[in-house]
Amino acid sequence: ALVADIVRTGQGRRRRPLVITADRGRGKSSALGMAAARLLETGRKRVLVTAPSADNVATLFAHARQALGDALALDTATHLTTRSGHELCFLPPQELLSQRPEAEVVLVDEAAGLPAQWLKAVLLGWPRVVFASTVHGYEGTGRGFALRFRQILEQETPNWRAVSVREPIRWAQGDPLERLVFQMYLLSADAPEPQPFVAGDVHIERWQPAAASEQTLAEAFGLLVNAHYRTTPADLRQWLDDPAAMTWRASAEGRTIGLLWASTEGGLAPDLAEEVVAGKRRLRGHMLAQSLANHGGAPAAATLKTLRVVRVAVAESARRLGVGQRLVAAAREACVQDGMDALGTSFGGEPGLLAFWHRCGLRVVRMGLSQEASTGEFPLQMLMGTSEPGRQLQ
Repeated sequence: ALVADIVRTGQGRRRRPLVITADRGRGKSSALGMAAARLLETGRKRVLVTAPSADNVATLFAHARQALGDALALDTATHLTTRSGHELCFLPPQELLSQRPEAEVVLVDEAAGLPAQWLKAVLLGWPRVVFASTVHGYEGTGRGFALRFRQILEQETPNWRAVSVREPIRWAQGDPLERLVFQMYLLSADAPEPQPFVAGDVHIERWQPAAASEQTLAEAFGLLVNAHYRTTPADLRQWLDDPAAMTWRASAEGRTIGLLWASTEGGLAPDLAEEVVAGKRRLRGHMLAQSLANHGGAPAAATLKTLRVVRVAVAESARRLGVGQRLVAAAREACVQDGMDALGTSFGGEPGLLAFWHRCGLRVVRMGLSQEASTGEFPLQMLMGTSEPGRQLQ
C-alpha cells in the first residue's frame, strides 16, 4: 500500500506532496526504493533522491537496484540508469538546491534531518515530492519536524497528503526486543508536556543525568533531542559517562523545562598545543580548543581551560522568559569558580542563535567557510573570557 501511495504521487498531479512518517524498522526507505524503480519502469525519466547523507539512502538504492534487475545499464552506489536511459540519482541537498536539475519526482529520505528552509525549497522547486522521516529514533527529531513542516505544507501546498506507517517490517508486531531497544537507547524520549508556570518559580541547579530517574532522564534527553537536528546513541552515552561533561537543569514545579550540557576542554601541555597548531595532532574531546588553536594559530586556545556548551535546550512553553540565559549564566559562574579561562560554543550561525549568544555575552571568534550539512548554516564559534588570559582570546 505504501509503495502504491508513493507511485501514485509520482505519477499524479503537481503540487500534491506526500509526507510519510514512521518509527524505525517500518520499511519506509525500502518502499521508496521499490516505488522509485516502478516510476522509472512506467515512464518517469528522472527521479532524484536527497537526504542528510548518502548513507541514509543505501537501503533505498538497494531495493531499487533489486527491483530493476537486468534492466540496469549503469549501477553505482548512488546512481542507477536503466537501458532506456531513465535514471535514479542521489544528490546531497546543497547540490540539489544549487544545481536545480530537472526531474519529474524528488524523494526526500530522513527529511527531519534537513533544515526547514531546505525542505521548503525542495517542495517549491519540483512538481512532485515525497518526504519520508523517522518519527522516533533520533533522526532529526521527527516530532518537531512534523510540527514545523506541517505549517509550511498547509501554507504552500494545501492538497498535501500524510501517511503514517505503523506495522513493523524489521520486527514482529509487539516484539519485546523492539521495546527493549527503544527503552535502552531512549529512542522514544520526548520533552515533557507543556505546563503553565510562573517565570519566577524557575530553579537552576547543577545536575547529574546519570543519577536521575528513568522518567526524568527520558524527558530531559527528549528536550535535548528536540533541540538538535542530529542525535545518536553515542550522544546519550557521552552525556551520561563523559567525566568532562557538566549539566545544568532548569525546573519548574519539578518538571524539566531547560538543560545546558557542557564539556571541559583544553588545558593541554604547551608542546602538545604546538603540535595541534601545526596540524600534527588531533585529540578527541577538545573540539573548540583545537579548532581555535589550529585555525587561529593560537597555542593559548589549547592550553587554556575552556567550558564548551554542547547543547542548550529550553521547552517551547518556557522560551523567551530568560531561562536559557540563566542556564548560560550558571555555566559562566562555574567557569569563574573552577578557575577556567573561557566559556565557548560552536553552532550553525542561524540569526536567532547568534542573537541569543550575544545576549549571553559571548563574541564571535571564528566563522567557518563551508555550510554545515545538518543546518545549512555556516559554523560559528563564540567565546567569553572568564579569566584575563581567556579575555585575550576574544
